Amino acid sequence: MSRDNGRADMKKIVVIAGATKGLGKELALSFSRSGYEVIGLYHADMATAERVRDEFAASQLRGDFLKLDIAKDGGWDEFNAIIDSKAGRHFTLFANASAPFAPKPFHTLDWSEISSLIDVNVKGTFALTQRLLPHMVKARAGRIVTILSEAVDDTPKGFSGYVIAKSALDGLTRCLAEEYSSRGIHVFSVSPGFMDTSLTKNWSEHLKAMIFADPSRVTSPAVVAERILRICEDPGTKGQGENYLLRGNSLNYFAGV
Repeated sequence: MSRDNGRADMKKIVVIAGATKGLGKELALSFSRSGYEVIGLYHADMATAERVRDEFAASQLRGDFLKLDIAKDGGWDEFNAIIDSKAGRHFTLFANASAPFAPKPFHTLDWSEISSLIDVNVKGTFALTQRLLPHMVKARAGRIVTILSEAVDDTPKGFSGYVIAKSALDGLTRCLAEEYSSRGIHVFSVSPGFMDTSLTKNWSEHLKAMIFADPSRVTSPAVVAERILRICEDPGTKGQGENYLLRGNSLNYFAGV
């Protein structure tokens, strides 16, 4: 979709889980600047959400940010009402939220640490997708984009819980693509390189120094967001469960398997 075609693009809505920080915030900015209406979801940090709202208002960007714990079974009424009020629009869902984690050896992990990552990455995506799919199926249009990580294929030591959750999210993505890509819904994943965001704040300084010392392993969230926008707007994007590897800071991208 051309960025100049603002009138048509305003009919498009992007729903972003984890939308007020890191990659989620950059996705919100990139897509809103391109004419999409943003529905941003965040878990708890209301002060950060207010700052993002102010930034949107100052730039005359269209969007709002809703406090919602996507890993919980309750509290969905406001979100459901918003989505239902926009029936007939073209929805794009970004499953971007992830619970914070501190890398550690597998033998020191407690299952609750893995479970919290699975709840946000997988259960949260499941819940959001089930609420948006009826509208997508009816319109025979829409996108479901899951955010994976290069760590799934190039796993550092200590990332067991994170990689288990992201691998399960990859499986969910492939299942959705198998069932719905033939019904006009584009489903795919993206795997960025390591990004210095709030997700890394609990990492040890030694680990961060090792990872971020290699520029080829580090990717800017703003660059990743712009590349994802290009993938979404590229008419050649298959949307059949493929994974796009976005390592490094070039604006180019390529398809993985």
